[in-house]
Amino acid sequence: MSSRLRVDPIACEGHGMCMELLPELLHPDDWGFPIVAPRPVPPELAEHARRAVDACPVLALLLEEDGSDPPRRRVAPAGDRPQQAAPSRRAPLAPREPRQARDPQPHDPQPRDPQPRDPQPRDPRRPR
Repeated sequence: MSSRLRVDPIACEGHGMCMELLPELLHPDDWGFPIVAPRPVPPELAEHARRAVDACPVLALLLEEDGSDPPRRRVAPAGDRPQQAAPSRRAPLAPREPRQARDPQPHDPQPRDPQPRDPQPRDPRRPR
């Protein structure tokens, strides 16, 4: 029975460990994320494929057996999981009063001249 590699693109962070271990079937895209060759894993590379799947630090690489149910996602050991924030025990906040509209910024009372004026008047008889 043959097997195929699959990358979970949402979980993958582009560490590249899998591509180092299995360059025959995985190569990087322009951003360094793995692209899987669209063919089954050859029997002589099956052990290397399992090692690449096990080495993925975020468990984004999966090895699927053809003709079987999709694999369930592996769960990282407790020490490798990111820490989640503990639920807050504070009382809910009271509703806020609606904000008052701010006064608009004061406008410039004198419009600015779009072209700066020369400090000295120009002599019409002299060429520019």
